[in-house]
Amino acid sequence: MKKHLGTISVIIFISFFMFISHSCNDTQKQECAEAYLKADSCYKEGGKLIDKNSFVEAFQKFIEVVELLEILPEDMNDDEISLVSKSYYQMSHIAKNVLANSAEIDMLKRALFYQDMIDDSNLYARVIVNLASAYTTFELNDTAQYYINLASHYIDTISDDLDNYYMFQIILSDLYYQKKQYDSCLYVEHQVIKFKDRRGLDTKLDSVRLGVIMFHSPYYLKAKPYLLKILEVLDVNNANFAPIMTLLAKIYERENNADSTAMFQKYAYSMADVERDRYNNSMLISNLYENIKAKRDNKLSALREHKSVQKRNIKIFVIALLVITVVTLAIVTISKKSNKEINKHKTIVGNTLQQHIHTIYRNQKNYVYHSILKEFSAVYPDAYEKFKNAHPELTETEQAICLLSFFSFRRKEISIILNIQENTVSKYRNSIVKKIGTTEIEDIMKDYL
Repeated sequence: MKKHLGTISVIIFISFFMFISHSCNDTQKQECAEAYLKADSCYKEGGKLIDKNSFVEAFQKFIEVVELLEILPEDMNDDEISLVSKSYYQMSHIAKNVLANSAEIDMLKRALFYQDMIDDSNLYARVIVNLASAYTTFELNDTAQYYINLASHYIDTISDDLDNYYMFQIILSDLYYQKKQYDSCLYVEHQVIKFKDRRGLDTKLDSVRLGVIMFHSPYYLKAKPYLLKILEVLDVNNANFAPIMTLLAKIYERENNADSTAMFQKYAYSMADVERDRYNNSMLISNLYENIKAKRDNKLSALREHKSVQKRNIKIFVIALLVITVVTLAIVTISKKSNKEINKHKTIVGNTLQQHIHTIYRNQKNYVYHSILKEFSAVYPDAYEKFKNAHPELTETEQAICLLSFFSFRRKEISIILNIQENTVSKYRNSIVKKIGTTEIEDIMKDYL
């Protein structure tokens, strides 16, 4: 019999694994490989478009990557997760350039979600540093501080790629500025400039940033020489420079220098079209992202529902297999159960009191419990009273169940003796376990004999 049972079990589980593996066939693997190659090509094209400042076109390429690869995270491999994560990061970079700040945060969170699933510490650091930066834009300092603390473990000044370090310092400066700790803010900015100078790196834009901060601080009178560095990097296609031109115009207006005031106002006005284009791009990219976000959520929801149905079907299949197994096992275990009942009966017969108690149960129709309690007290005087005094938290019914369990009465027999439902006996037993803290209800009375 055992030999046949083993054979049946092997057949059952082989059938089960064949059922599971059937869902992942060669055709699906081929489709996944083709989708990845296409997505990788789109990602590279998007990078080239960013270099050309074609932000909207680049954004659409990264959207295509996400649409090709993003499914339920647990069904994606590491290469797919990495590419999707990098695409969300690139999308956030574009959103930052066109000042679509709320969309940028959502994209960075999505990138971070996938970064937590793979080991890419460099991009992970960039994502959390940029998240901190995005939150400082909304002056959500506690959240920004959380991410900057998280990023601090990944910041170094030794590697060739120091972008994370620079961004880290800028965020620290912004946090100091928002707290109106201007001296600390300016100190960090000066340290960044010195750090770059020692490495022979260009610091003109860093000086301009310092000038902007000084203009909006108690040191505004010293801001002009730093702001003037903008003339050395001036690009009329860069809308970021328009506000700086306006600041310089205000400084010269205070100095009653009409010519310089007019010149810088002219610079600011000439950049208005670029600023308008950036605003339009910001709105376009925000709308594109909201659309892809809605499509993504619907797609993932549908996939999740489909997977739930599959799990349900598998569960039904497994239950059916278990039923077959249980039926087969029943034939083998029934003889073992009979042996246990015989051994249990021998133990009862071997004990004179238990034998007498069970005789009362079999022969007496009324007041069975009172007769059992009377016989027990005759053999073990005061034992039941000691038990009741030791456990006042137990109800009379629970105390009775403890006594009957001592005599090895089964649940059904207890229900007959106490005239209660069988499932009620189970509830009382659970209550006893919670109150006393032991699962061996049959042994509770032994301590008072």
